[in-house]
Amino acid sequence: MPRIHTVAADGTITSQDKLIGSDGAQNADFVTRNYTVGGITDFIIGGAHHGKFITLTTTGNATIGGNVTIAGNITVGDADTDTISFAADVISNIIPDVTNTYDIGSSTKEWKDIHLSGSARAGGIWLDGTLNEISGVTNMYAQKYFDSQDSTYFLDPSGSISAKFKGNIQLGVGTGSGENSSEITAYGDLKLKADSDNDGNYTRGEEIFRARGGNDGGTNIDINKSQYDLNAAAIPSNAFETIQVGDVIHGLGGGTNHTTITSATISSITGWTNSSDELIQAAVANPPEAATKLTLVMNTSISYSNNAYLTILPSGSTFNEGNSRNIKFYSGATEVAKIDKDGKLTISGIDVGSGAITTTGAFNAGSITTSGNIVATGTIVANNTDTINGININNSNQEMSGIGEIYANKYFDGQDANYYLDPGHAGVSIKVAGKIEANNTDTINGININSSNQEISGISEIYAHKFIDSQTGTHYLDPGNSTLSLVTAGKATIGAFTIPKTIGSAGQVLKVPSSGSELEWSNDLQSTASASVGGGSNTVPSSADDFVVNINSVNGGMTVVTQDGTNAGNGPEFRLATHTQQNAYILDYDEATENVRMQRHGAYFLKAGATEVNIFGKLRVGNGDETAESSSDALIVNEGASNTGMSILNGGDASTGYSRLTLGRDGDTNAYHINYGNSADSFEIRKDGNLVVKIAPNGPSNAVMVDIGYLLKLGSVSTFADDTAAGTGGLTSGMVYKKSDGTLMIKS
Repeated sequence: MPRIHTVAADGTITSQDKLIGSDGAQNADFVTRNYTVGGITDFIIGGAHHGKFITLTTTGNATIGGNVTIAGNITVGDADTDTISFAADVISNIIPDVTNTYDIGSSTKEWKDIHLSGSARAGGIWLDGTLNEISGVTNMYAQKYFDSQDSTYFLDPSGSISAKFKGNIQLGVGTGSGENSSEITAYGDLKLKADSDNDGNYTRGEEIFRARGGNDGGTNIDINKSQYDLNAAAIPSNAFETIQVGDVIHGLGGGTNHTTITSATISSITGWTNSSDELIQAAVANPPEAATKLTLVMNTSISYSNNAYLTILPSGSTFNEGNSRNIKFYSGATEVAKIDKDGKLTISGIDVGSGAITTTGAFNAGSITTSGNIVATGTIVANNTDTINGININNSNQEMSGIGEIYANKYFDGQDANYYLDPGHAGVSIKVAGKIEANNTDTINGININSSNQEISGISEIYAHKFIDSQTGTHYLDPGNSTLSLVTAGKATIGAFTIPKTIGSAGQVLKVPSSGSELEWSNDLQSTASASVGGGSNTVPSSADDFVVNINSVNGGMTVVTQDGTNAGNGPEFRLATHTQQNAYILDYDEATENVRMQRHGAYFLKAGATEVNIFGKLRVGNGDETAESSSDALIVNEGASNTGMSILNGGDASTGYSRLTLGRDGDTNAYHINYGNSADSFEIRKDGNLVVKIAPNGPSNAVMVDIGYLLKLGSVSTFADDTAAGTGGLTSGMVYKKSDGTLMIKS
């Protein structure tokens, strides 16, 4: 039977109250079970009292003021919209019930930061917080790895510089018998660079500055504001004050483009800029706080690698790269080879089997044994036991034997290098201390060199750069000399004529003599009458013609006449076309009037005298083909446009005549005409045949009438109140001004 209990009327269950609704059931400890509480706002158990519940169910809030110990499983919240807030600290380990099952966070809900003072393990990866090490990693994926102590050094697999190290690089493990081989593989050229920052004997912060970023084709160089010496100490800001226009920057060419441009000159200095390339200060001294780089402009397009070290020297200074630019190779602790900055390879021995060795420089070796070729533009030095393809090089008697042909740029005398054989030398090919001599029985390929009479016979062709007279040294034959190919002491005969060895007087010319074959100097060049050039068969020259040119064309050719002889007073003539052609153009000189004349069809169209030039007919300037000028126009100017040009026309007689200047095509309605008429003594400007303005005498002496055909628009007219004000303003009698109401006035 259910028990009935009472509850205080305040609506609060305390240790003094009893619950309503117990079913009377008890457990083994005689504790009432299965309470149902309804309409109760707070459930408080405090003081020395305590209660024990098998099941506690509430639809409201529960506040527990003391410690809570929950022995069973705990489920907090029934949806992901429920939240838990920890105001207290955690003082125990957090260990999952089942290993490798539960997650912390998810791909869509991530924890922000994890702060650990010790170590962490993720699978087989161990992050040791004591030693600052990571172990157990099979593959590591990252864009870039930096040295935590100095970010200058890094590993960046995808960067233009993939790795930068401060110390040595070791490949493989050297543990006694466990040593293994290592390999460096390159798909393309493998470049090894020594002292790639180009510092040589120079100092960072004085001549060497680190760039900010890189450039691969522009003209700008950005110098990083932050500079450090080799000990990572900051370089003071006044180090930049030595940089100025005209300085030369060395160490360029580190980009993909412009690799051959290793130095360039500073043409201008932009100044200090920030990371957004905004100019902050133009002056180099005292870099501003917000600046990140000093921008310099070079005289040409350049390239340099990211954060490159560049050497800046004053103009005219020699860039000394120093002697420390060797790439060295070691076997164990022994240096076996090195390549210096000039590309010279020094090596203890070379064994290439049957392969070829090719070098463009000197090749020095203790001994060479090869079944292939040795190709060199330098020197091969070997002892007396070496043999190359049957050629014995004997050091004891300094001889070479067994040689078929020798190819060399130059041969020197081993005792005195001043004497040599240099076949390709453009100046002196053979220089000897003694004689080059052969007796009269010596023959070289059928060529006899005879020392008794100093002759060479039996030669079909001679190839030489220059032949010099052995007696004087100043006379020579130099076929390839574009300035002077032949210098002789005497006469020179070419074919059927001889050139004299003396020079004539100023103004004289060489001409063929009346007899003999030697050309002679003369004051003029004359030819026999009717001398002819060309193969024309249709010329009809006059007997008085001195010179005729005709190239087998009926109307083509020209003649020169010293004296016509047909008309009295006629001087020399120059004719284009044959002598009797009516359409020939003739330029002649009239002795009577001392005029130069041009005629065609027997009619003169130009005469030029000492004081004037007369043109008989129309004078056209330009190449326009759309002019519509009058037949009486005297001057036409047209440049091909449909409505452009100019013509000048004179017409009529002394009383009714007129003259006109037409701007545009004569006869075109769009043309402007400037006319002067004799009869009215008037001056007109017309357009489209309509009067624009006309000026003519009228009324008393010195008076003119101005007739305006259109509306008259005056330009800037000063405004004054009256004549007195106009006079004060600088106007004089007869000048025009206007009043404020627009009335035009003439200053009295």
